[in-house]
This record gives sequence, structure tokens and C-alpha cells, in this order.
Amino acid sequence: MAQRQALERRHAIAGRHMTHPLAPSAPSASPARQGRVAVSRGWPIGFSVERVDRHRVVTLFAVAGLAAGALLAAFGLPPVELHGPLHHLGIMGPTCGATRAVRLAMMGEWGSSFQHNPIGIPLVAGAVFLVLRTAAGALTGRWFNVRIRWTRLTIAVVVVAILALWINQQLHVDLIGPQR
Repeated sequence: MAQRQALERRHAIAGRHMTHPLAPSAPSASPARQGRVAVSRGWPIGFSVERVDRHRVVTLFAVAGLAAGALLAAFGLPPVELHGPLHHLGIMGPTCGATRAVRLAMMGEWGSSFQHNPIGIPLVAGAVFLVLRTAAGALTGRWFNVRIRWTRLTIAVVVVAILALWINQQLHVDLIGPQR
């Protein structure tokens, strides 16, 4: 009881009404007034619809990536060497083949894209999604935002995914490795 009263006192000082000890909120403020419509609770990835675009920089990278992918699809790969020194020793990184994979995905050659690097198709699809999200946000004034809470589990999943991609690329060294 004393803990409840202390929490109520703190929230009263902050100007908030307490509806539940773990979830302080203002019951009179509708989700639209707060600018947030839905947020996933308890998951490391949360989604919300807000009046603010929280992904402008990522969207700019997506537009630049789609433009570069379109140029690669139209004119082919650049005639310069883009590989690092480990590539010439036969050690493939997780992004080896990603340029070719994006080019092939932009050309609609999904199978070849996946063979060169499985990340190519999700990169193109994610960039298209970000552009569509931006168009919808500009028209409606509401932005679909994603927030990632970096927990130990989230970091472990990302590390395992990168390691799996790295192993996959190393297994495909004959396709993406140095040409002898």
C-alpha cells in the first residue's frame, strides 16, 4: 500500500493520472492526441503510427540504394575492383556478392540474386517499403515507425544472423570468390 501511494504521489507531481502501478498514463489523452496509435509491448521490436517520421535518414539511404540499384541494373556492374584484400585470399565476408545480388534483384532475377547473397532481396524489398512508407506518411501526416529495443537477446539474434550469412557466403566461394 505504501508503494502504491508513493507511486501515486510521484505521478501526481509529474501531472499524470495513475491507472495501474506499472502503466502510468493520462486516461483523457486519446492515442491520436499523443500521436501514437499502437505500440507492441513486451517485444524487442515495437511498431507505432505517429505524427513524426523517425526514419528520415534510413529512407534517404533507401532512396540512394534504389537509385544505385537501378543504375546497376541498367548499365551493369562497375569496371573497378570493389573487393577487399581478404576476398583475394578466398575469405568471403557477409556482404560479398551483395552488389550483384541487389543488381539481380532489381532486374527481377530472384534466384540468381539469392544465390549471390540472400540479403539482396530483403534489401531491395525493404528499400521499396521505406519509399512507400514515406509516400503514405507524406499524404496522411501519419508515419509508421519501428523501434528496436537492443536487449541481449536482440543482439544475439543479430550476431547469429550475421554469422549464418557469413558461413553461407563462405560456402558459396566458388560463385562469389576471386576468379582465377
